[in-house]
Order: sequence, then structure tokens, then C-alpha cells
Amino acid sequence: MKFIKFIIPIIFIVSALTFAQGSIATPYDTTGWDPPNSYSTHYSLRIFTLLSNPGGGYNRNMRQIDSLMYALVVFTDTNQLAIVNDTLVFSDRMSGIASFTGTDQVDTLAILGFRPTDILTVSVRDTIPTSNDLLGVYPATDTAYIKRAAAGISGLTYSWIWVKK
Repeated sequence: MKFIKFIIPIIFIVSALTFAQGSIATPYDTTGWDPPNSYSTHYSLRIFTLLSNPGGGYNRNMRQIDSLMYALVVFTDTNQLAIVNDTLVFSDRMSGIASFTGTDQVDTLAILGFRPTDILTVSVRDTIPTSNDLLGVYPATDTAYIKRAAAGISGLTYSWIWVKK
């Protein structure tokens, strides 16, 4: 009987040392757990052998995957880009067609969110411009003034593209 009382604690200690799963200090602790067998090609995620005990290595993979997925999130500025039916497309406010009133030398183009440091390109449409119809852009906040050298073609139409900086 004394032998059994002596042997049971020894069996318990040997079993604990043999079958222990490693440290559990944090969910990401890898001390005492099975190391990765290899790593993935692109993101170096840990790959474990079947029936191994990855411990915190598995949780580290989950944290890394979460970070990589968050990095894939596309934040759009609806003035430039929009997501329509899971497709990234140019916003309607990024470009357009406008025209001068009669032979006016200045056309005011209202663009919500436009800043003087942004880029706006304009080009004449549907006609061959004369020297009076050479266009220039004068930026202001939420507005761009499209000017031409002198009174030119009546109702001159132009295209514009806004590149936000």
C-alpha cells in the first residue's frame, strides 16, 4: 500500500511532464508547443504538421491573417472612386463635360471637395479650337474657373478630369 502511495505521485509527475502542452501565459505563447514545420510562400504564415500542438503559433497566424485582410480594405473617397456592386469605379464627380455660355471668356465649374492644390485638366471637345479658345484652369476651393484667351466659339464644350492630390 505504501508503494502505491509512493508510485502514484511519481506517475502523475512523469505524465504531466510527458503530456504537458507548454506554456499558457498568453494566447500567443509558443514556449513548449510544437514549432512550425514550414512557412507559407507569400506571408510567412506558420504551417504545422498534422496532429501537432501549435499552441500560440495558431493564434499568431490568426492575428497575422487578420492584419493582412484589414490591409486589403479599400477606403474610397467618393469624389474620386466608388464601389458599385463590388467593383471599384471612377466617381461621376471625377470627370465631366461642360460648356461656356455663349462667347463668355470664363466658365465656373463647381466641384465639391476640389482644392487649389488638386489637378484639373481640361480639353476642348467636338471642335477644332481657335487661338481664342485655348483653355486655362484657375483653381479655388470647391470651384475651378476655366478661362479662354478671348471670346471664341459660342457654347464651346470641354471635358474635364479632376485628380485629387
